[in-house]
Amino acid sequence: MLTGKQLGDAIRSALEMKKRRPADLATHFRVKPPSVQGWLSKGTIGKSKLPELWDYFSDVVGPEHWGMKAWPTGPVPGELFERPTEEELDFLNSFRILTDDDQEYFRNEIERRAQLLRGYLDKQMKRLQDPTAKPMSYGDFKMEPKVKRLPHHKKSGS
Repeated sequence: MLTGKQLGDAIRSALEMKKRRPADLATHFRVKPPSVQGWLSKGTIGKSKLPELWDYFSDVVGPEHWGMKAWPTGPVPGELFERPTEEELDFLNSFRILTDDDQEYFRNEIERRAQLLRGYLDKQMKRLQDPTAKPMSYGDFKMEPKVKRLPHHKKSGS
């Protein structure tokens, strides 16, 4: 397994083969671009991220690229995560045209709604374990939108 600068060089060459930018990698891993710069320059990526890194690049490089004879035991990269559909890729690409502020707003809103959904699912699981509890309906799940006008949608003053 490559480490240090060699690992950074391997990530950089895999990015080139995949025709992606460091910013794309940062978006995929939900990290700030300076983190990816550290990965590229020093190979400083957390061990827990390696399987996902291998999976991300599995369509362009194999285990040899990372200095391994074979994939570590477990699922083979390419099977760890479901590949996005063309429609999902189109959506993700359209996300890139938003301003940084708008992208941050949408990331925060998606995370907020995911937390609400996790809370709902946790409640459902607890109710399923309690035979005396009445079933929870979808109406019990409130996901009220947090209203915010995006900067480019503001009305201009007359």
